[in-house]
Amino acid sequence: MKNILLWILPLLLITSCREKETDLDMPAPVQILDWTPITGGAIFTYELPEDENFLYVKAVYTLQTGTVMTKRSSLFSNTLTIDGIGGEKDYAIKLYSVNRSGKESAPVTVMVRTKEFSSNFVLESIRLIPGFSSVICTWENDTQALVNIVITFEVSENKEITKIYASNTGAGRYDVSNVEAKYHYYVQVKDQYGNITSKRDMGEVAPLEDYKLTKVVQSSTTGLDSLLWRALTQNELKEHANGTLKTAPHSALEGRIDRFFDDQIDVSSKQNFNYFHTGTAGYPFSYFIDLGKQVEVSRFRIHQRDYASSGSEFYAGSNVETFELYASNDLDNWELLREATIIKPNNEQIALLEARDGHLFVIDEDEPKFSKPFRYLQYKGKKGFVSSSGGCASEITLYGRYPDGVIPQ
Repeated sequence: MKNILLWILPLLLITSCREKETDLDMPAPVQILDWTPITGGAIFTYELPEDENFLYVKAVYTLQTGTVMTKRSSLFSNTLTIDGIGGEKDYAIKLYSVNRSGKESAPVTVMVRTKEFSSNFVLESIRLIPGFSSVICTWENDTQALVNIVITFEVSENKEITKIYASNTGAGRYDVSNVEAKYHYYVQVKDQYGNITSKRDMGEVAPLEDYKLTKVVQSSTTGLDSLLWRALTQNELKEHANGTLKTAPHSALEGRIDRFFDDQIDVSSKQNFNYFHTGTAGYPFSYFIDLGKQVEVSRFRIHQRDYASSGSEFYAGSNVETFELYASNDLDNWELLREATIIKPNNEQIALLEARDGHLFVIDEDEPKFSKPFRYLQYKGKKGFVSSSGGCASEITLYGRYPDGVIPQ
């Protein structure tokens, strides 16, 4: 008798479990009320079933890339939005109602044709503008959807170069740098689902030409280098701008101002101490540089101080973060060329490479162009990365041209 009871008890438990498993029957199919096409997708409206075990609606569909997508509605919501589709094509969307036990209804298939891909609108908005040793790509992205801008250009008959830039902002810009000649360009836009537009032929684009302006000259007799640029002293400045021009110390610690434009970069491992340092002179501070002749500037590059007692001082220590450049021909009247801030990239390796290469800025961000001719340059430090009691930087390099047409060697 005892053995019989032991056999009966598990059977009762199994029967009870099976009864619970079948309590929730397959839910009724979705009752679709309407659907509305949107850019790259659709919004379905449906009637919520009276079944208290109903949980959500699920849509399953295949993108043109072959990827199968699944979208679920919010709990107890009567709408479901799908995306990632578009173009002149009908898409079969299968919709299921799902209950609390995860059981799905029989599918309801709806054929939809959505509005055009948002990527196509981005593609049509793309412009390529000649920049200095670069080509500037701009676009509009009203939906702010994540897209990849794909830029391809032919550098020879059998060689293409492709640049890809990701963006989810309303308006975007990407500079294709180090462009040395006229090339033929094509652009495409790829969305986050892998859908990619057809190629748009942008034709040939030639970069604008500028040159690295001369800072150091070599003597024809001795063969030794000497500085063409020169830092002005306070005594030379006192008669100008009503005596308001104040220069920072020309030499503090190991950092002399002439090392700011001697064509030498500070390298921590070499311990060459090639940077200027204002010492205890806090922000703001200025240096005034005689460039030796009139110039027209298009771009400039700033190198940070590298040396630190341990490791590197990039983006830290006394390095200047924000600064301004001013231009003058008489030391009395000054015109702002550009305010700039050195921004550290989030990726540490990229940040290190950028600091070593120098931070490149254009004079006019909206329209690549040369400045008016000027002879005197004011570098004004406004804010440091860390220190507020003194500032430093390793090197400044100007790019542009000379009004007299001389090409720098």
